[in-house]
Amino acid sequence: MATAIWAFVGHVTERQLDGFEVRASDGSIGTVDKATYDVGASYIVVDTGPWIFAKRVLLPAGVIHRVERDAGVVHVGRSREEIRSAPEFEGGSMTTAYRDQLGRHYGGHETGRRPESTRSGAKQRENQTRSDADERTRDELYEEAKRLGIRGRSKMNKRELGRAVARAEGAKASTGSRGRKANPIEVQKFLDGVRYPTRRGDLLREARSSGASAEVRSTLERLPDKRYGAPTDVSEAIGELSPRN
Repeated sequence: MATAIWAFVGHVTERQLDGFEVRASDGSIGTVDKATYDVGASYIVVDTGPWIFAKRVLLPAGVIHRVERDAGVVHVGRSREEIRSAPEFEGGSMTTAYRDQLGRHYGGHETGRRPESTRSGAKQRENQTRSDADERTRDELYEEAKRLGIRGRSKMNKRELGRAVARAEGAKASTGSRGRKANPIEVQKFLDGVRYPTRRGDLLREARSSGASAEVRSTLERLPDKRYGAPTDVSEAIGELSPRN
């Protein structure tokens, strides 16, 4: 799977894709800024525009399951949230370390299919922390486990310590996000599909379906249940909320 994820599959040809719209399984994510066709190392770079505020994301060729050439659309068999939560692409050439991280992120599912169940925010945080833990030595992981109060740490090998630290740090991040107020820019990332005018319940439903964090959902739940005529109304209402510690 490590090699397959970096190769175009089936009827997806290796012809020019620059400028094509890229659609995840649950909506558009931007346009193809660059495509490479190296054997065993093919990928596309997507300009996400306002979706992730002008950032670019790198997608292995193997996640592409269909191309509509007449319409100029590349279909990706992954959700927007799975793409959003991938290791961040810093630009430039792809390093071996980044390739391995991205391969682990996208390589866990059969090409062209969505996961059988959507991972929770806590699980995503745990997976990212585990990836970070892989870069640390056993001694570093042990000291982190000690700080987190993980029991039985002295009997764990590096892999076991990495898993225990990832679970503990993921749980801590999930708990810490509850109750705090998200900023309006962060909230708006999860409201792309909202039709205005709308009300609080519709905002919450869109945020949940877009995989919003607990912090974003908590912020929306605190909004007054009134009519919102435009995104600016929502942002202004968020700005008027009192912060929580």
